[in-house]
Amino acid sequence: MQVSFAMMGFGWTQEVAERCIQVAGRLGYDGIDLWKQYLDTADLAWVRETCAAQGLQIVQICPYFDFTSSQASASESMREAETFIGYAQTLGASYIRTYTGITPSADADDAMWDRCVKSLREACDMAAASEVKLLLETHQVIPVSYTHLTLPTNREV
Repeated sequence: MQVSFAMMGFGWTQEVAERCIQVAGRLGYDGIDLWKQYLDTADLAWVRETCAAQGLQIVQICPYFDFTSSQASASESMREAETFIGYAQTLGASYIRTYTGITPSADADDAMWDRCVKSLREACDMAAASEVKLLLETHQVIPVSYTHLTLPTNREV
């Protein structure tokens, strides 16, 4: 695979997905990345078939995990990991993009680090059973407060 197209910036409806998949195929992309906001309501069989018809590999799928904030958020993220491993299997995607949470590493206490490492190990073990790989995505800490950020749910889109 040479070049992949990330569908995130183009919306989360079936109509937009169909257009993005067709355009990515016509432009000669090798693959496509799909985000949570679309996948949670998508017809996964249709997505796989449509991508295949355009010659596109589904490279990675992209949920949002939070293993750091609390045990409750870590538990919810483990349920999300299980869901996305199932999505990856259905779609034939090899990778799941993986964030650790919203807490910058410099601000994480020992309990957050321990919970994150334990959760990542557990999620990797779940994924390994299906030959799906978790790709750890990290970012430079930007000195702003993240408390005002919320991710839209499909009901809000």
